[in-house]
Amino acid sequence: MITTYRPRLTSFSVAIAALLGGRLAAAQDSTCTYERCALRLKSVSAFSAHVIAGASARPVPVETLLSRSGDSVRAQYQAFQRDRGRAEEFALFGLTTMIVQLGLWDAARATGNPTKEAVAFGLIVVPVSLVIAANRNVRNARHHLERAIGFYNDSLPGAR
Repeated sequence: MITTYRPRLTSFSVAIAALLGGRLAAAQDSTCTYERCALRLKSVSAFSAHVIAGASARPVPVETLLSRSGDSVRAQYQAFQRDRGRAEEFALFGLTTMIVQLGLWDAARATGNPTKEAVAFGLIVVPVSLVIAANRNVRNARHHLERAIGFYNDSLPGAR
């Protein structure tokens, strides 16, 4: 039996270079100082916020900046995306069940049966629970985004 060996050291070296390459490139970029590139959230309304950078408060595509950062930033940003996606799903499902529940309640009122009307009205618990779950996920998502921005800002040259 002949045993052949693959050059595992080469593939291992390529993997390490890929992992460290983004960090080394970001660390070598001296034009991105804390004053110029620090991110922060600017609340637009009760339901939305924009990510802005630097003293000029220019809007930035947060996906590209945070996805190319260190592991802590990337993990928090992925948690933000996960919770934001869940919040959107809960909100959509809550709205759908609210419409169905109101349709059932209206149909029960038309029949004049108080028992059916009470049951249909009692079903409001389902969409309200889904909206509460959506709100919780929105809050978690914002928390993760704030942490990702904090970790990103800490990695900038000249950070406090």
